[in-house]
Amino acid sequence: MKNRFKISGRIFFSLLLCLINSSVLFGQSIFTNPITAADPSLSNPFTTGQVVDANITVSGIGRGPGIAASAALNRYSASSWNTLAIDLTAYFEFVITPTSPCEIDFASFVYTGTASGTGPTSFVFRSSVDGFTANIGAPTAFGTTISLAAAAYQNITTAITFRFYGFGASASTGTYSINDFTFNGTVSCGCSGPVAEPTTETTADSSSPGCISSAINWTASTTADNVIVVISTGAITDVPVDGTNYTANTTFGSGEELVLADGQFVVYNGTGTSVNISGLTPGTNYNYAIFGYDGVVINCEENYLTGGNFGSFATPVCSNAQITTIMVNSCSGASEGTDELIIIENGSEPVSIDDIVITLPNTTWCNAGCGTNTIGNNTTYLNDMNTMAGCSPDLFVYSDPIPAGATIIIFTGNPPTTVLDYSSNCGAPGAPMYVLFLNNSSITGNYANSGATPKTTTIDFGNGQTDVVTYLPDDVDAVDGGSVLFDDAGNPGYYTSLDCVYPLSIRLISFTGYNSDGKNILNWSSASESNSDKYEIQRSVNGIDFEIIGVINVDVDSDSESDYSFSDDQPGDAYLYYYRLALIDQNYAITYSEIVTVVCDEAMVVFSDDKLNVTINTKTAKDYTVNIYSLDGNLVSTSQVSGDSQIPFNHSGLFIVEIPELRFRLKIVCF
Repeated sequence: MKNRFKISGRIFFSLLLCLINSSVLFGQSIFTNPITAADPSLSNPFTTGQVVDANITVSGIGRGPGIAASAALNRYSASSWNTLAIDLTAYFEFVITPTSPCEIDFASFVYTGTASGTGPTSFVFRSSVDGFTANIGAPTAFGTTISLAAAAYQNITTAITFRFYGFGASASTGTYSINDFTFNGTVSCGCSGPVAEPTTETTADSSSPGCISSAINWTASTTADNVIVVISTGAITDVPVDGTNYTANTTFGSGEELVLADGQFVVYNGTGTSVNISGLTPGTNYNYAIFGYDGVVINCEENYLTGGNFGSFATPVCSNAQITTIMVNSCSGASEGTDELIIIENGSEPVSIDDIVITLPNTTWCNAGCGTNTIGNNTTYLNDMNTMAGCSPDLFVYSDPIPAGATIIIFTGNPPTTVLDYSSNCGAPGAPMYVLFLNNSSITGNYANSGATPKTTTIDFGNGQTDVVTYLPDDVDAVDGGSVLFDDAGNPGYYTSLDCVYPLSIRLISFTGYNSDGKNILNWSSASESNSDKYEIQRSVNGIDFEIIGVINVDVDSDSESDYSFSDDQPGDAYLYYYRLALIDQNYAITYSEIVTVVCDEAMVVFSDDKLNVTINTKTAKDYTVNIYSLDGNLVSTSQVSGDSQIPFNHSGLFIVEIPELRFRLKIVCF
């Protein structure tokens, strides 16, 4: 049985020889390209997607003057191969150059190809080693592996060119393409150690931070050919190691660290004088250092001037893009799908239209990966709206990218069925409006104004910002112009515009309420009040039927933030109240805010272990009186408390707890 797995010496030697030959034949990839593009042949040479050894330079795949580009998907294609014999101008070409003092030992050339029915039938592979005279291997139309293990292709220290010839096509329109290719081999560089260290640092560095990105600029050193830029949220305490080449990535946190897990990331490694860094966090301090170095052979000759050029910057605290309004019920009757609209207030960063992904309740829209559901412009409709509005300058514009802080209006049709009159918004603080159109002609609505199923809209702005809002259709007025407004937190409020024109003046930031000393206090803030008239304060005990309890006129007709407060001094005896604001503009259009609730009992008392645990929930910092009565009305105890307190109480029975400042009374059992 022990001979069952025995391998004879002859077989073992054959396997070993096979493995050695396989290693010589294949080596490792030093230059490869899978060729993935819509029409690679538009470029001569084509370099997109190629992967190259760090110690060589390459031309890409190019073509000779005797053939012509031919459009093809994911293939480098050409025509005009229709000579009977080899045409020395009809070829695909590859130029490979080692970086001094490195050398290349080639192993093989591997490729796949495609010939059309009238394409070439004969193929030849040659090199510049002998002036393109000797054939190498036996290439085929469909592809093969060509050995480059011959001595002529070893120890290559200067540029070498390979050409792939084709001929014998039956028509000039016949095509042949290289679908993908790989040169295998090894690149070795003799290392004699780091070169001389530079003597001067880079100078005059500066930074230009945005919310999530920053540029760093510097003046090149007179003695350092290369620089690396290191950035960290902490201090730069480490220095680069001589003889080490660092992998950089301009996205913060993705490049190599100077020392493993030190949080000091390399964002640039090269010969330039600037770098743009992405992936930063708003409102964060960053430190950076620029180190110059010399050396050509990577991971060998690098010698860093480790004094470094140090600097710092802080990204500002920035606002995010927000969905502020969705008109869910248009004024065009049956054409809901093309006439709904979305209003966005852009944040502190410009937005590229191709980066936006809009997910409505029924469909998703974008310019990459959404098929025909694209986002774009409609110049004719844009001009018609500006003509109708008659504003100077124009109220509606199209721009890519959309600038920071802009008001964006997205029409869900291209074009909508009607041209709306926005003349009332001429000169409003939110102008101009940056317009986008969804490439939609379906009249089926994306939204609804009835039903108990929530409707959610998500917009990814492509710059690290996403906004998600949800509303309940049953809460929307079932009339044309029914809209939903969202505050900064995404809470929905409801608004009806009878002419379906969104007023730029309305922008409610927040609305809150609380109870204090028997009064219900309401506070709200507005970011814009241009063309606004007044606020009606409305109260309800059931959240459905509201009554007007006060009116406050707007402070100023402006785009600045305004703060308001209203005190409901006599709310009544209910435990819970509902409040909303009716925002009325100068055209008598009404916008309803979200509904806030106020609980009037702002205290809690619990008996435990011979103590009364008293919790005060008001926002007023003051002392409160806690009176405890027996059921016959006799005062048993009185105490002063502030906030959460414990009152010793070793009595048993039924008692009444009273906090007169809060109009609070509670029957409690102590045992």
